[in-house]
Amino acid sequence: MHTLVSPSVSSSDVTESNPQTPKPTPSIPSPSVIRLWRPSAQRNLRNQWSKLVPLKQKWSSASSSGRTHATNFINSYLSRRHMPGMNLGVLKDMPNIRETACIKLVQQQELHQKRLLSSYREMAGVVSQMISICNSMRSFVKGPTGSPLIQYSSNNKEDNDNGDCGGIPVFKFFSISDFENLAKELVQMFGLELILKTCEPLLPRIAGWKSSDSVDRRDNTQPDPKTLEVFLTIWLQEVNIHSLRIDDIFIIINEELKIRLV
Repeated sequence: MHTLVSPSVSSSDVTESNPQTPKPTPSIPSPSVIRLWRPSAQRNLRNQWSKLVPLKQKWSSASSSGRTHATNFINSYLSRRHMPGMNLGVLKDMPNIRETACIKLVQQQELHQKRLLSSYREMAGVVSQMISICNSMRSFVKGPTGSPLIQYSSNNKEDNDNGDCGGIPVFKFFSISDFENLAKELVQMFGLELILKTCEPLLPRIAGWKSSDSVDRRDNTQPDPKTLEVFLTIWLQEVNIHSLRIDDIFIIINEELKIRLV
């Protein structure tokens, strides 16, 4: 049995995706620095936010697949569980029909579980990339500041450079921190939903199954209907994904960046 756990995403990543150590307060940037920094910061923000759109779509696709696999997983388990008392009609006289059917259902169950795990890993990858994007929205000075043409990077090289040009608006109203906070809000939604899906209930399985075993043999652990309901509900519902708020965030970003992301 596979445990749905991603080593690359933790609750600390979700609740605080861009922890920063205290740094010296930067001096107020000069007009010339602002003039050079702002175009670079605008390009970077447009680039980073543009990456979030396909990631949101990738999550939706993986989540949809996960719902299908979770449903098929439970259906295979229930069919196998009820096989001993199932009315097979004219097929009941076929030799070992129930044993053969149970083996097939076990194989289907394992296949659906592997596919469910694959969907989960894809969703974990989406959240990991979202966290990386959230941490890449600042524009830091690259190279010597005395150069005639200052260059900028998303990587910090100077201790006294916060990458936000003193908190000034990048376009019209929002500072770098404002853009980061909206991105963190998205990350938190998807991250919390991912964490919820790592809460592994008592997954149905066959322990030590052999083809010669009696068809009415039971698992070492028998999940009750409530456990199965919780397991399936976790995958069928995205309680932490607030679609209307996500739409609002992208509308705000579209207006501020003067581009159409979605």
